[in-house]
Amino acid sequence: MDLNKEIGDKRGIAESMLRLGNVTNSLGEFELAKNYYEDSQDTYKEIDSKSGIAATTLSLGNIALNQGDYGLAKKYNEESLSIFKEIGHKYGIAISINNLGDVSLFQEIMSWRKISERKSAIIKEIGNKKGMAFSINTLGNIVLNQGDYELAKKYFEESLVIFKEIGHKHGIALSILSLGMVVFNQGYSEQAKIYYEESLDIRKEIGTKMELLNQLRM
Repeated sequence: MDLNKEIGDKRGIAESMLRLGNVTNSLGEFELAKNYYEDSQDTYKEIDSKSGIAATTLSLGNIALNQGDYGLAKKYNEESLSIFKEIGHKYGIAISINNLGDVSLFQEIMSWRKISERKSAIIKEIGNKKGMAFSINTLGNIVLNQGDYELAKKYFEESLVIFKEIGHKHGIALSILSLGMVVFNQGYSEQAKIYYEESLDIRKEIGTKMELLNQLRM
């Protein structure tokens, strides 16, 4: 990038800053990446490079999405889509549309999470432990799908404690299975296998008891 500056190659400077943004973004340094993208975009604007402006706008949308600012992510991706359409850049159009789909999905997930949190709080207030445990487990599934494994683990462990407290075998098996899903996603296959087997044993036990009850009713 220093050589580009020395020879006054603004396009080269913009491209270098865009690449630096991509590297820092992949490392999770979102604020630094954002600064690189914004600097790159300013330089692209100076030379009136629409493809460069669209690319940096798209990248800023990715940063906003990673930071959970879905409204801003939507705005950036709509802007990049508009520019890519204007210049007939099919790949850019496809990526922008795909990103807008991701934004909508995450917004929907967050909406469900808020609803589940409110529902869980109400159930907790009225003292319905079984309902509370199932609601907490649902919250665990939502954050698991968002990739927040530690928070998912916390919710599943909390639901497991309540299910054990009220002796709800189905719920216990469900929570243990859910914990297995967390560690599997974290890459701990052997630990996941232990959880899955424990959950299966409980389900088999429940099934055997149900069979005996059904026989007694005959």
